Amino acid sequence: MYRLRKRIIYALAIAISLGIYFSLKGNTPLAILAALSGLYFVAEEYIVLHKKMKVYRDREALTVNEIYDRHFSDSGIAKNIFIPLWIDVANTLELPAEKLRPDDRFGVELGPYRQVDDLMDVLEHKLHEQTDSDINAPESLYDYIIIMSNSKRPCQ
Repeated sequence: MYRLRKRIIYALAIAISLGIYFSLKGNTPLAILAALSGLYFVAEEYIVLHKKMKVYRDREALTVNEIYDRHFSDSGIAKNIFIPLWIDVANTLELPAEKLRPDDRFGVELGPYRQVDDLMDVLEHKLHEQTDSDINAPESLYDYIIIMSNSKRPCQ
């Protein structure tokens, strides 16, 4: 989420700078256009941030250890392999690790909107980099963790 907030701040700064620049040059229409463009971008980013957190807002926060104990302790994955994988997924998706669940599906709970799509591409790249290239794309976080834990070089 830090990157998303950073983009919002940059968009505001650029819109304000362009608005001031065009105002000083006497070009009021371009100043207004710059301001409106900046506001549109900020509104779009805010909506994405709101949608992203809506799914997770009311969920009970579980520690990564609790998630492992409830969902992965019988999977054959060692806890020392699971924890870095789980944290890496949360950091890549810019979502709180304690609010993610193994049954979260890519494109559904993990969001079909642009920014999460881009971040899921990063996870897919990691998956293909570290596993056999003919593996089917995982449908859920559980699938992703299982595949990555069995990869040649998990979570590097």
